[in-house]
Amino acid sequence: MPWAVGLLALVVGGWESWRPGPWHDEIATLTAAERSWGALFTMLHHVDAVHGLYYVIAKSWGILWGPSVDSLRVLSVLAVAATSVLLTRLAASLWTPVAGLVAGVGFVLLPRAQWSATEARSYALSALLVTIVVVCLVRTLERGGRWWAGYGLALWAAGALFVYSMLMLPVLVAVVVLQRPPARWMQRFWAVTTGALLGVAPIALLTMGQRSQVAWLQRVTSWKTALAGPAAVFFDHTRPVGLVVWGLLLLAGLVVLVWNTRRPLSEGTGLLRPAAVLTLVLGWSVVPLATLELVSTEYALFYPRYLTLSGPGVALLLGACAVGPAARWRAAVALGLVAAVAYGPWKDARRWDSKDVLPQVAATVSSDRKPGDDVLFPAPKRSDRTPRIAMYAYPEAFSGMTDLTLKDSFETSGQLWETNLPLASVASRLATARRIIRVGYGTVQGLSPEEQRLLRAAGLRLTRQDRMGGWSVMVFDRKPQ
Repeated sequence: MPWAVGLLALVVGGWESWRPGPWHDEIATLTAAERSWGALFTMLHHVDAVHGLYYVIAKSWGILWGPSVDSLRVLSVLAVAATSVLLTRLAASLWTPVAGLVAGVGFVLLPRAQWSATEARSYALSALLVTIVVVCLVRTLERGGRWWAGYGLALWAAGALFVYSMLMLPVLVAVVVLQRPPARWMQRFWAVTTGALLGVAPIALLTMGQRSQVAWLQRVTSWKTALAGPAAVFFDHTRPVGLVVWGLLLLAGLVVLVWNTRRPLSEGTGLLRPAAVLTLVLGWSVVPLATLELVSTEYALFYPRYLTLSGPGVALLLGACAVGPAARWRAAVALGLVAAVAYGPWKDARRWDSKDVLPQVAATVSSDRKPGDDVLFPAPKRSDRTPRIAMYAYPEAFSGMTDLTLKDSFETSGQLWETNLPLASVASRLATARRIIRVGYGTVQGLSPEEQRLLRAAGLRLTRQDRMGGWSVMVFDRKPQ
């Protein structure tokens, strides 16, 4: 059964995962995978250390399969499939195989999990590693031995891949305390956990020093924003009716778990006490989210996709619906309802423009350009944004064009992106350019007064302009003499 769920995850998660055009964060992964090892570690010293381990994995994956957004998304699809397999086995060991089936398929259909399958980012892998941590911890409670090494290594890897994974630690500690293992086991647990934390500490400290790169995040300033958090985290793009369905099913699962702490309903193996199971499932679903929202009332750190790691906890809560009498009927109803409301978010996540309209930008440049054209990318207002992602994502559309304002490429800049020359410093190149295509994005979508002045002084006039999403493609021709 677990492998059948994994196959379902590969089909559902992988189908049309290549269709959405990439966006800024995915292109950041792509350029990281394309750098030399030296350039990658130089960049991480200055920026994006929070994604350092993932970039190392992405580069290694790129060496094997070629660095591309599509191949990196395959890695995410595989991570979602592996997580669904582990959840199926975990829920079956805690309760019954039927509950395991509901938990595994529930994760496959969870909108956040399906979104993460289309992302060339670390989110699907973070959910997988946190799941491995939980599985290994449960196995150490049952068997100990080699599972200790797995727990320690997985805990370090989860924190190193994405430091927010450490928000699961209070949940793990609570589960262990409620399980009441022998004192010797507890000593080993603290030793292994502390060792993993010490291993993550250098990455966490480096990440804290780079907090300015998320200065664009907003603080949680109202109860309304906080209460909207779960829907944004787990059920993105879900219609109101779908939110009601998910809410009722998860509430039913919670009621079953609470009741199970008083009068066991399942025939599970008893790996964990009912109170420990309740704490694990509810804590996994809620604690990282609640903690991040609470901290974000003072320090802006919350963003919905950061909590992808809690998706498996929500899937286990759904699986609890199938614990107890008439389990097969309740499982069929739960999965039928979830499948019905999950189709919309799945389809939305696979629209070609669900992330950005870069395919259209590249197609416009290809149709507008002529032999000998130069390209102009205005300097971005934010250090984590650059209009050159259009060229990085679709280099064939810009092949042979001279980049007028490029100073240092991302390979040599030591930063997340390239560095730019001021437009005024290339005035002589503007004066000799026959034709220029300007590609702008966001706050530099339109021309600045300085650009208008310099282009006019160089004898260039705007002859065509296309706008799409937050992008603009402008064509400048030389005025006839």
